[in-house]
Amino acid sequence: MEFWFCEKCGVRVAEAELTKGATRNPDSGVVFCVKCSTAVAPPPVVHATPKVRTTPATGNSVPAQASSVRMVPARGVSARTRETTILRAPSSSKRDTMPARPERGQERVDRAPESAMKKNMPLLIGVGSAVVLIAGAAVFSMTGSPPKDKIADVTPKTSGGESSQRNDPTPAPVHTPAPQAPPLAQAKDDSAKEESAAQDAFASLERKVKSLSELSSQNEAIDEYLEKYGKSIVAARARTLKSKLKEDAQPKKTTPPVKQVVVEDPSSVIARAQEILSKQDIAGAIAIYDKAIAADKTVYQYYQNRANMRLLAGDFDGVRADADKALSMQPEWASYAMKAIAAFAEKHDDDFRTNLEKAASMNNITATELAQKLAGDLQRSRWVAEGKAFETKAPSTGIEYILRGHFKLARGKVDDGISDLREGIKRDETLGPKGIFVELADLARGQKDFKAVLGYFKQWSEVKPETAVALNSYAWELLTTQDTSLRDAKTALPLAERAAELTQKNDAAILDTLALAYFNNNRVKAAITTEQKAIELLPAGTTAAARQDYEKHLADFQAMEGKDAPETH
Repeated sequence: MEFWFCEKCGVRVAEAELTKGATRNPDSGVVFCVKCSTAVAPPPVVHATPKVRTTPATGNSVPAQASSVRMVPARGVSARTRETTILRAPSSSKRDTMPARPERGQERVDRAPESAMKKNMPLLIGVGSAVVLIAGAAVFSMTGSPPKDKIADVTPKTSGGESSQRNDPTPAPVHTPAPQAPPLAQAKDDSAKEESAAQDAFASLERKVKSLSELSSQNEAIDEYLEKYGKSIVAARARTLKSKLKEDAQPKKTTPPVKQVVVEDPSSVIARAQEILSKQDIAGAIAIYDKAIAADKTVYQYYQNRANMRLLAGDFDGVRADADKALSMQPEWASYAMKAIAAFAEKHDDDFRTNLEKAASMNNITATELAQKLAGDLQRSRWVAEGKAFETKAPSTGIEYILRGHFKLARGKVDDGISDLREGIKRDETLGPKGIFVELADLARGQKDFKAVLGYFKQWSEVKPETAVALNSYAWELLTTQDTSLRDAKTALPLAERAAELTQKNDAAILDTLALAYFNNNRVKAAITTEQKAIELLPAGTTAAARQDYEKHLADFQAMEGKDAPETH
């Protein structure tokens, strides 16, 4: 049975008596005394037998740790009530209460006189033990009553064998010895010794492995170590050593040194390619651009110029591929023009017109005007494509020799090509003005045969004396040939004047030739005036480099104004 104890008036109320006079608050669960209506605390219960120790002074058992016993006040009890120990030892007066729990190290004393304490010392010790038990039992008040078989009646007995409190049913704890802890210190010492032995053995293992040359012997030594010390911490180092030995035994893969690609300046690449091309080595020029593109794929001029080289070589598919690549990077009329020439060569009329119109639009001229400027290239590309038919059969007419000659030139057979071209114009004189004279002159220039160059232009001007282009080409060569001993300004002047008349002085290139002829014949003012008009007639699509050539001529003429012009032949 559980009892409720009033701290104020000392009345104890059994559980069964609560309904007869005591009051229980249904919300908070607090019970009020039947006599004074003071909130009373719930009865403590014992959760388990607390650990005990024997005090040296009295030999009585007390809790070993203060934390093993705690007081749990009932809900609703005031803070003041919680701060005061509500349990009390039996006394003759119901008004006496137990003092507040002392601080650690402070002795508990009763309010009874010192003589009474000495006289009733055994009784007080027994009651103290009961109090400790009851305080420990308060832990169970939060979860329910403990099993009855866990609580033993240890009420202190008097010398007569009767209970010192016959009416106090509070149970006392049974003294049960605490279980002995395992020998942890001994286990730690053993583990430390094992690790030390494993460490020493690993040091010996490393020396042994270094002394062995075969991988199998080294692995065998490591396996023996792991079999004995595999559970130690040092075993991880042994496994790492085994892995490293296996890795070192593998053949090493040597990486070849990376070749550093030196990126050449684009202007230098183009100059070298032009020098090779001037020697009629088309394949060599293409190879230069191949290497340049492999090193730097961001220069559109490489693709554009290689397209031109492939046009000369008769590789029309290559022309279209390089021109498209150049256009994707930098749209320019020259790329469209080369696509138009390739289409004309293979008689793809629709592609020819489409690309010719695009090129003309970007050059601010009509398609017809552009076709006239590209006439020589268009005819030459068609001859290369048609000349392939005479690769395996002999020609018989002048045009067939011309076709085969162009095909041989495209394949790099320069001497054989020149021979076929000469034979062609010999068999048909009308073929020379159709671009064959110009081709032969260019081929001769590439071979440094400047006298032959002049001869081809002279022959052309004689065959077509009323053709402005033929007259202008011969006059320009007489004024600018690299062999200065062959220059002849007096012969060039009437040729240039006639060419200007045939074009009504509206062609910038022909006027530029005439201005140079005036200057070399000591007519400086006429040279300046003519050159200024030539600059005014330059088409809108003229490149900056070409315009600079005209402006340089004008500056040279103006610098000599009022002075004697250079002597010319």
